[in-house]
Amino acid sequence: MSTLAKVKKGETVMLCVFTGMKIGPKEVVACDKSTITIHHNGKGDMVFDRKTGKLIKPLPKSPKFASFITEDDGTFVRPTRKGSKNKVVKRAKVEPVGDDELRDEPDEREDEEPAPRKSEKKKARKKPEPEPEPDEDDEWDDDDFEEVD
Repeated sequence: MSTLAKVKKGETVMLCVFTGMKIGPKEVVACDKSTITIHHNGKGDMVFDRKTGKLIKPLPKSPKFASFITEDDGTFVRPTRKGSKNKVVKRAKVEPVGDDELRDEPDEREDEEPAPRKSEKKKARKKPEPEPEPDEDDEWDDDDFEEVD
């Protein structure tokens, strides 16, 4: 990483997370003999060591989780998002049919009943109501039993 020794203010460097994944090119805001400072949108100003390229400020939780910078080689391509899975299907335009053609062909859909639509909202399940506790007076009466001979 000795290539960081030649980096000057205004040049771009590649910001990488500790796993090695590239975040993107960042412009050098300030630099001196031992540090390089860049501005990151989410973190603010970040200071890196010029010799190792490791993050100095803000302090990482652990040295092994420190982000680092490398020289920008220009090969970074931002990832693109794939389209939505729920794409709307474009239907072909139906040409209007004249009144003469409608009278000749019987409409097949008149006999069919439309299928009921399923509701998209899920119905909330009702919780069973707790059974009321029996009163002490109603526990067992003699009238509840039959006499057996």
